[in-house]
Amino acid sequence: MSAAVSRSNKTGRAASTPRSALQSVSDVASSQNATCDRNSGMSPRKFSHRAKVLTYRQHFAARWSDFVRSNFDSPEHAAMEFGVDGSTAKKWWAGSHAPSGFAVGYAYEHYGMQAASTLKASA
Repeated sequence: MSAAVSRSNKTGRAASTPRSALQSVSDVASSQNATCDRNSGMSPRKFSHRAKVLTYRQHFAARWSDFVRSNFDSPEHAAMEFGVDGSTAKKWWAGSHAPSGFAVGYAYEHYGMQAASTLKASA
């Protein structure tokens, strides 16, 4: 198969245009069958690890909510202390979102004992 496709330019001479090395999806599909789940686009190993991480995030969001509720009067109070938007603090309060690392670090630095007792996973 030719690596270039001929077409005429304005002068009537044939010009060369690069052609894709992969002509169709079937050129790639055979190499992906063994490693990828075609429905999710991820290998089974990556998918199972992702599920574990999401479960941890969900549990941590609940622990963070407990920490915020026990140490602050309201979501607004937490927002002011951590320097985040009110909507972020409301999501923390509800337990629907976990914080980023900066907030956890701040909590351990400024509320060390409370953070350690509330946020540390039980073994």
